[in-house]
Amino acid sequence: MWFSGSVAEAVDKSKKEKKLFLVFIEGKDDVSKKMSDLLTNLRDEILSVMQREVVAIKVEEGSENCKLFGQIYPILMVPSIYCISNTGVNLEVIPGFLTEQEFMDKLDKVLIVHKANLTQPIQQSVPVTNPVTPVQPVLASVSTAPALSTTTSVPTSSSGDKKEVASDNNEQPAFDEKIAKAQQLLEQIKMKKAKEEEEKTKQQELDRIRSGKELAKAKARREELEMAELVKEREKEKREAIEARKRILAQIEADKEERRRRNELFKVPSCQKSEPKSGNSGTSSSKSNENESRIQFRFPDGSFTNQTFGADDPLCALRQFVIDTSPYRNFTLSTSYPKRVFTSDDLTRSLRDLELTPSSVLLVISSPSVVSKATSIVSTNIFLQIWPYIMTPFFWIWTFITSLFRTPPSPAQSASSPSSSGSQAGSSVRKRVDEEREQRLLKRQKESKLLNRDGNVARLRDNHDDKDDDGTWNGNSTQQM
Repeated sequence: MWFSGSVAEAVDKSKKEKKLFLVFIEGKDDVSKKMSDLLTNLRDEILSVMQREVVAIKVEEGSENCKLFGQIYPILMVPSIYCISNTGVNLEVIPGFLTEQEFMDKLDKVLIVHKANLTQPIQQSVPVTNPVTPVQPVLASVSTAPALSTTTSVPTSSSGDKKEVASDNNEQPAFDEKIAKAQQLLEQIKMKKAKEEEEKTKQQELDRIRSGKELAKAKARREELEMAELVKEREKEKREAIEARKRILAQIEADKEERRRRNELFKVPSCQKSEPKSGNSGTSSSKSNENESRIQFRFPDGSFTNQTFGADDPLCALRQFVIDTSPYRNFTLSTSYPKRVFTSDDLTRSLRDLELTPSSVLLVISSPSVVSKATSIVSTNIFLQIWPYIMTPFFWIWTFITSLFRTPPSPAQSASSPSSSGSQAGSSVRKRVDEEREQRLLKRQKESKLLNRDGNVARLRDNHDDKDDDGTWNGNSTQQM
């Protein structure tokens, strides 16, 4: 039903074949869809007649063809059907939705008018004696349209022919002018649209370039900020490292000063010693010099060292020698036999006065709990302060157990205050710990006497006589083993 070519081709076909030009304006609403379905699904008889007598096209609302058509023929309603003659005259406008019967009636009338316009120059001089009545259905009226000339008297006249030719000549240029104008408008619309598209594309490209530049600037600013933050972080880390290094150096200096101060506290300023002479353990059989004193120092780890001092050197010289040559700082010096522990009052006495000449063995006893005027200033160990209180309950239990096997104490002793008993208990604990340490040292010393050291090689020595080593003599003067 619908013409498959362009609008211009449809117009040319309508003009050449002198057919009715039917234009259906289709919208996007439901009424337009119903009307389109009606026109598409007409009966075959009606479709065949329309193909012979009508050139039909369908134009969508809002399209370029619709705008062009609206400039020539005003569009008052959508959907609507425009019935246009081959000369460009709008014969009738069918608005809205119609039923198939109503459409057939209107199309029948329009086709009669169109046929009448085609035969009007012949009929102008002769009145119609037998008018045409439309026959239902439209099929009959359309099919009998060629017989219209038989139902009317058609006298010919030369004046009527001239008028028909004149009217056709006048109407044809007007229609061609409208077509040319419409085509010109269509070209202008296309050019305008192409120009708008070009401007739009250009604007989009400019926007893209602008957004790219802004994005690049934003990225550069972000990188600069990140770099600045990184520089700040590095500077902060450097400052912190420098400050930490300064603190560590200050702490090291403070520790050095503290060690120096502690060493000064343990030293006696008036302590003077003579130039020491290296002792030789292998010359024990030689005669001892009365002005010399050979001292052997035995340390808690079992090692020992020998050194020769002057007989008039004070005891503080021996203590300073131990501090200089060993890692021990807080210790006491004592002799194993006779048992004697040297105190701070003995530091200024000479070795001769202390009966340490011509030779003697001194035990270096590490005593972290020794209480003296010097150590009481330096030591702030909380554990050493609370140690007597921790051991007091155990001492009471031990005293209670031992009291069961001993005679009861005198009333004078029982009348002592709890505070004095606590202090005595603490001192007793410390004394017992010292005695146990001394016993271990004596035991180690006795064991060392059984060894003959030659460098790093030690040999066992047995001082006891064995009866098995004595020879047994028989009667014939021979020894029996």
